[in-house]
Amino acid sequence: MSVPEASGVEISAPTVQQNSAAEPHIARKSESNPQMGSMEISPEHEDGETKRKKSLAFKLAFIGLAATLFVFQMDATALGIALPSIANDLKGSSLESFWANLSYTLCGLVMQPIWASISDAFGRKPPLYVCIALFFIGSIVFAVAQNMKTIIVGRVLQGFGGGGIDVLVQVVLADMTTLEERSTYLGLMGIPNAVGNILGPSVGALFASYASWRWIGWVNLPILGVGTPLLVFFLRLRSVTVDTSLMSNIERLDWIGMGLVVWYYNICTATQLGWITVSLGFMANLTPHAIGNFGHRGLCLL
Repeated sequence: MSVPEASGVEISAPTVQQNSAAEPHIARKSESNPQMGSMEISPEHEDGETKRKKSLAFKLAFIGLAATLFVFQMDATALGIALPSIANDLKGSSLESFWANLSYTLCGLVMQPIWASISDAFGRKPPLYVCIALFFIGSIVFAVAQNMKTIIVGRVLQGFGGGGIDVLVQVVLADMTTLEERSTYLGLMGIPNAVGNILGPSVGALFASYASWRWIGWVNLPILGVGTPLLVFFLRLRSVTVDTSLMSNIERLDWIGMGLVVWYYNICTATQLGWITVSLGFMANLTPHAIGNFGHRGLCLL
């Protein structure tokens, strides 16, 4: 548009153009927030974009996450039914058998908040790969064990890694998806979660009855051998790094909460561990469970 002047000279009016570079600059301001720590975000929904059609890399990474979660859940329920065979072969006591089963769940539960905090500080991929490596090593230790103490060590390593797998799969999947599609993919991830829990007892019974209980550990290796490369090569997360000290990251860990969780489980299992016997009476056996339940509700309120 031109504006005529008295002298007959036409002066062009300034054209207002939208600064297309402003929006990406504003969108990335949040990346420099020192409170975020080091984290990774999926490039598929960078700057809030929703992509309905997922890439092949996304699908393969999803399969890798599902495979690792399936192994963790299957191993959680496979050992219990095979414990009599294991204790008989290795001449283990009932207390050792109890700890072989409990150590997996207890270590996994305690390590979940730790791995979540570590992933907030150092990114998602390194803790996830460390957890898979711990679970892999624990499976080998379990499979080659010659006594119950080695069985417990293997289960502890599996619990340390499995607890991280359980929580980091959900965290990574949340980073890979947008808010609109997150519930769909979390629901799909519930399929390997449920299938692993359901198949675990059957797998443990079949190996203990028709092969060897050691295969409960060996069977994890090929599944992880398929799932882990898919994550290494196809899990694509954009790194967002901020400068925070190691000590500040350690201080962010919820040490009080983790201590309360361990205390709660110890109280609830006091009677099974032999700390309180039947000869002390009904109330003596009931009190630890009551205290544990009250403690559990207190943790929920926190």
